[in-house]
Amino acid sequence: MDTFYTCLYRSLLHPNTFNDVDGRYIGFDGVIHSVASGHTHYANFSDWDTYRSLAPLQGLLFPQRASDMIQSLVTDAEQSGAYPRWALANSATGMMSGDSVVPLIVNLYAFGARDFDLKSALHYMVNAATQGGVGLDGFLERPGIAAYLRLGYGPQTAEFRANGRIAGASVTLEWSVDDFAISRFADSLGDTATAAVFQNRSQYWQNLFNPTTGYISPRSAAGFFPDGPGFVAYPSGFGQDGYDEGNAEQYLWWVPHNVAGLVTALGGRTAVVKRLDRFTKKLNVGPNEPYLWAGNEPGFGVPWLYNYIGQPWKTQRTVDRVRGLFGPTPGGAPGNDDLGALSSWYVWAALGLYPSTPGTTILTVNTPLFDRAVIALPTGKSIQITAPGASGRNRLKYIDGLTIDRQPSNQTFLPESIVRTGGDLTFSLAGTPNKVWGTAASAAPPSFGAGSSAVTVNIARPIIGIVPGATGTVTVDAQRMIDGVDDYTVTPTSYVVGIAAEPLSGQFDDDGAVSASVAITVARSVPSGYYPIYVTTSAGDSARTLIVLVVVAEAVE
Repeated sequence: MDTFYTCLYRSLLHPNTFNDVDGRYIGFDGVIHSVASGHTHYANFSDWDTYRSLAPLQGLLFPQRASDMIQSLVTDAEQSGAYPRWALANSATGMMSGDSVVPLIVNLYAFGARDFDLKSALHYMVNAATQGGVGLDGFLERPGIAAYLRLGYGPQTAEFRANGRIAGASVTLEWSVDDFAISRFADSLGDTATAAVFQNRSQYWQNLFNPTTGYISPRSAAGFFPDGPGFVAYPSGFGQDGYDEGNAEQYLWWVPHNVAGLVTALGGRTAVVKRLDRFTKKLNVGPNEPYLWAGNEPGFGVPWLYNYIGQPWKTQRTVDRVRGLFGPTPGGAPGNDDLGALSSWYVWAALGLYPSTPGTTILTVNTPLFDRAVIALPTGKSIQITAPGASGRNRLKYIDGLTIDRQPSNQTFLPESIVRTGGDLTFSLAGTPNKVWGTAASAAPPSFGAGSSAVTVNIARPIIGIVPGATGTVTVDAQRMIDGVDDYTVTPTSYVVGIAAEPLSGQFDDDGAVSASVAITVARSVPSGYYPIYVTTSAGDSARTLIVLVVVAEAVE
């Protein structure tokens, strides 16, 4: 109980009132402004950290204050030209990666905030996501946006530098989440055209999925993935190149809006269970090891991923293990609280709920820590959570059943409307795992896969030397990204007389993967030189084309 209320207290410390008692404050433009009577102008938004769990909590409990928080950010954008990234006082620090002010706003909105300029809020989101969002003194909300839109990912170039290293992979993952949030916000405002555009863009993470390694990896502007394995340890550094405060294994799991698509990319439920079991053997390793770093924000949602893959008892066990890292002591948090980010995580986990999908009010479940808890909503309604046996020395750690408003539920998530209407949740608990409840595919929280590609492709060795009169082969690695797509074709095209490659087709293996060998024949008449072959891999309604460079040279005797 002490830990819970300590964390709740810390969840209410930030952001901070910036105006004086008479309503005046210094704006981003350096001019003195006055906030409207009855409202507050807020500052100090640790957005990359707090959008995941703090914003939903504050939006749920204090929607009017949350509205003022959003309006403060909209006003900041009006004064400066763009939303600030990691706003401190009346300036944009530009810290961290992503455009995290977007899901912060949308989470506050989804969970209850309504009293702000909705039209302007969407305008500045779309402006940054299409034109970069030009602020004051050279600040860009989304630096590199032109390259991102042209390539469909953030390449490993200087524009995608974050905290001292180029972090194209993690920027792409964050912007995919950010664009999903824009889509949901636009849809809620009736702007279905904008919603559709950004729903499609929310799947850009797929453009960095490397089927050769099974990782979401950084990629050059020319389209090449790094040689070697997907995870590379940097013992003396702070994470891996291509990622902001983390590594390839830790960022792999950050596709919260399309977990089902990620599961397909990783080979299906069975494969993902094994990989997730391995990843959660250690809980708080820092940025350099291939395990969970519970004290840093990209790993916040990992324990609940088991709810998506038919093993919710492992969510219940893993959440409980991570909760054990907290305590009411000076060192009672597993990392930097980041203006309430870690503390709000604990508040949700202790209640038995977690906001799993930024931009929505989807709450997925775990075993509560209390026999009874009541969340009083500002509407006068409440969410009442009952879990007999959850507390005490011999507390029960596993969910045996769940009823929502007295109706049995086998789903591992709640109706989205519950944050507005309230409801009664009753957990039946047990001392051992129930390996039936919540295991059906229909029990998993929703994923939003619209706009997904059916296949991703890589050619790890795209340059091949072939002497005239000989044949060489290149390997095309492909991964199914949408369930139900079984067949693929590989069509190589050469525009050079004397260089030929035959098309091939087949079916993906049980994990949805294939490594196909493409034979390339060079006639004796072909002179020495460099010749491109365009290799198109098709599956379902999708096709991806990569270039193989054939280097023709006479053999050296």
